[in-house]
Amino acid sequence: MLDHLRPTKTQQKPGYILEIFKDGETLDVVSVPISWVNPLPETWGSIEHDTRQTV
Repeated sequence: MLDHLRPTKTQQKPGYILEIFKDGETLDVVSVPISWVNPLPETWGSIEHDTRQTV
């Protein structure tokens, strides 16, 4: 699961909330800046992602 976080006054960089799971069980939920996230092409196939920020 991946949720997008818009910039705020206190957190000025956009980010994602990521759910880490294994065998259908949630192991952890973390919030990270977008710059920390990289697609895994070996798992998800060839991915093109848009790095432009939306307002």
